[in-house]
Amino acid sequence: MFQQYGCSEAGCVAINQDLQNPYDVGRPLPHVTLSAGQNGTPDAVRIYVAEREIDTGDLGHLNDTGLLVFTARADDMINVASLNVYPQDVERAVMALHGVSDAVAFRISDPHSGARAGLLYSGTETEETIRQACRAALSGYQQPTLIKQLPALPRQANGKNSRREISARYSQKAVPA
Repeated sequence: MFQQYGCSEAGCVAINQDLQNPYDVGRPLPHVTLSAGQNGTPDAVRIYVAEREIDTGDLGHLNDTGLLVFTARADDMINVASLNVYPQDVERAVMALHGVSDAVAFRISDPHSGARAGLLYSGTETEETIRQACRAALSGYQQPTLIKQLPALPRQANGKNSRREISARYSQKAVPA
């Protein structure tokens, strides 16, 4: 099995043959050049192919070996009082727990900070255990305001989560009156 990365405008542009981490999406193929953040700092992922620049709408960085590491879709990033919260950081903190089988972080509007993180998860862990894991692994501004356990996370027909749809459905439950 291989991990591949690309977009509809350019097709497959990177492949990873060593599937240790799902965010390590691959090394650029010879026919393209990729630009992204450096030194672990995410920035826009751009593809240069056939003298054309394509902005993928993704954020990521090239690690010290040239591997593209996916961070988030740019429109999924949660801006909390001008501080960036990447959904995968929140998800990674709770997915490290053995009793969590699935998790998705999403944006909740907040009148004071602009936005906050929300989290849906499935599994056997309690909300308090999830909160403890988040406090241990995340900064204060990254803490989910809403944490909700579900038997299964909502998915689209293609099997993917839609953070936008989840936010629309669950963020009203988190807004204080």
